[in-house]
Amino acid sequence: MRYIPTPRLGIVIAAAGLLCGPLVAVGFAAWLPWVVVGLVLGAALLDTLWMVPGAALTARRELPARLGVGARNRVRVVVSNASDRPVEVKVRDEVPLRLQPQPEVVSTVVAAGVEASVEYAVYPRSRGAVDLGWICLRWRGPLGLMLAQRRIEPAVDARTARVYPSYVDYGRFVLESRIKLRREGPQRMRIAQRADEFESLREYVPGDDARRVDWKATARRRRLIARNYEEERSKDILILIDAGRMMAPEANGLTKLDRAINAALMIATVAAERKDRVGLFVFADEPLVFIPPAHGKAQISRFMDALYDVQVRLVEPDFPRAFGYLKSKHRKRGMIIMFTDLIDSEASAQLIGHVSAITRQHLPLLISIRDQSLEEASAAPIDQVRDVYRRAVAEQVIYDRDVALAQLRNRGATVMDVAPDRLTVEAVNRYILLRRTGQV
Repeated sequence: MRYIPTPRLGIVIAAAGLLCGPLVAVGFAAWLPWVVVGLVLGAALLDTLWMVPGAALTARRELPARLGVGARNRVRVVVSNASDRPVEVKVRDEVPLRLQPQPEVVSTVVAAGVEASVEYAVYPRSRGAVDLGWICLRWRGPLGLMLAQRRIEPAVDARTARVYPSYVDYGRFVLESRIKLRREGPQRMRIAQRADEFESLREYVPGDDARRVDWKATARRRRLIARNYEEERSKDILILIDAGRMMAPEANGLTKLDRAINAALMIATVAAERKDRVGLFVFADEPLVFIPPAHGKAQISRFMDALYDVQVRLVEPDFPRAFGYLKSKHRKRGMIIMFTDLIDSEASAQLIGHVSAITRQHLPLLISIRDQSLEEASAAPIDQVRDVYRRAVAEQVIYDRDVALAQLRNRGATVMDVAPDRLTVEAVNRYILLRRTGQV
């Protein structure tokens, strides 16, 4: 507990000096300043004694279970007043600047014998666990000459904030996916070559898709015969996230890794709505997270808990190790959606080889996140000699990257090259399209 003089006390002392100064200067009432000083100090002492005692004020912090990165999150501080007098309290919660608290100080009047709450907002810029400080309370005495300050240690469960990937737009995307499901109606399996993909043959009914006609059976029976297909079954969707060094660059305040995580969570949410089993695999130079495919909304919570503190590792991704680990953990046919970034064919040679191998069993969708700084550098005006070299390097990297993407397409992978700001929307739409068209 600390006691601090207020600006008002300074103003009183200055005013007393201005009044007493001329009198002392002419040799009149030399004792007067001492009397004034004594009165002012006495008033300050009385103000301290009359203020609400620190022991009567307590505070607790109420944190959301999850804070969303880049989103507005509300934090509440509840102040209790056990005294018999109301008091105006200024509350400053000691949170790190990386949370960007707004406002930093909040005031409230707490009536006698009750509690009052104040709220402020935080805007985290990165995921992970954030240690929080103490709660600082300040209040004045009745004369306004002295200020009391008390720092209160919060409860154990309110000392650490868990910042999760942003889920601000989840509700909107989920609603849109539900609307699409209603519009599409029952999904049917694509006409494929595996014999187990249809239930039976039946007589053709006007209005049936002409592609359902079985022409061999029609020729034998001399009337139109159609194939009756099973309703679409749930599929295994496995999301892979590269957490290597190439996922570190930022775009509009978020790293490529953050954007990949946000997109992955949205795909998982939409997949759950469509009754698909969805799993997760995060890797860099070693496997970091693996969650086997499963149904239900509970899977999304598992993803959240696993991803909230995953950070970029400044190392090259070990694709052979990653795909070897994946093969040992997941053998069932399905769709593999991989978020990564590519530089050139040489750096991506290992990835290209493994993608070629998995196309025999899975449908790979590889989503590469474009580096906007390269595009800006390649289009920047040339004013100096160094601008020529910078532009040439950027253009070469873009060319090599395009070659790597082309090689992946030639190996049978579905490839997307997406701007960071469009990543979530484009990735979700492509997943829906591939499922709707029966390509997986």
